[in-house]
Amino acid sequence: MKSVVSYLLTFAIIPFFALTPASAQKKVKPAVKLAPAPIQAPPPEVPNGPTYIDVDAPPSLPAFTLNVTELKFGSQGVGVESCMYVTITNPGGAAQTMTQLSVDDEKRYSIPSPSHQMLPISIQPKSSLTISVCFKPEKVGEFKSRLVIKSAMDSSVIRIDGKGIKPEDVGKLPKTEFSVAKKKKHEWNMKLQLVSPAKINLQLFDDLGISQYSFLNNDFKNEGLYEIPFDGLNKDKQKLPEGKYYLRCVIEETGRGSQATKYTKAIEIE
Repeated sequence: MKSVVSYLLTFAIIPFFALTPASAQKKVKPAVKLAPAPIQAPPPEVPNGPTYIDVDAPPSLPAFTLNVTELKFGSQGVGVESCMYVTITNPGGAAQTMTQLSVDDEKRYSIPSPSHQMLPISIQPKSSLTISVCFKPEKVGEFKSRLVIKSAMDSSVIRIDGKGIKPEDVGKLPKTEFSVAKKKKHEWNMKLQLVSPAKINLQLFDDLGISQYSFLNNDFKNEGLYEIPFDGLNKDKQKLPEGKYYLRCVIEETGRGSQATKYTKAIEIE
């Protein structure tokens, strides 16, 4: 009897599991595939539209510019003081402040103007300040130094050198000179002796003060000896009329301020 019941139960349970609907079974969700992000196309070009190019930024201006790069005092007697000048310019569009103005060798070089107590000094845009640097050797020898100019932005350095000699040797030093010598009937030779760099103006005037020829027009020349020929022709390459003429030479040594040396030499054109 027991085996019959077991047999009947076996056949009753099997159809139950076999007939269970698929919805009753555990579902496994398939993996979702993500679509790739769309690639954005560049914006269409606009006909006759603006064209953009990369341009390097312009270099920034220095806080100050200087009219000289070095100061050469040359030779001078012991105990004698001489001064040179430096012009400091603010080239920018905003005020700049000079925070330091000094020389390395304060025993032989000095800055009388402006005084140290005036620092810091503000220099307005497109404006200039002229400073003086003086040299006074206390003994024989060559002395080198530096002029240092600082601002909040940057700094500049100017080399300085000077030489002290015995007072009795001062008269033996070469001097700045201008001379004229006639070579032939219509030819002259001018000699210009410079003991330091300078700007030169050399012109020929007639007896009415009218300029007939310009040999040098504010030209910069280093120290040395220069020879300039003259053939008696005017600026139009025509022979000048007979008469007296004047060669006027103005020598302005660089760094010496307004201390210009002037020469006037008369010549006779036949």
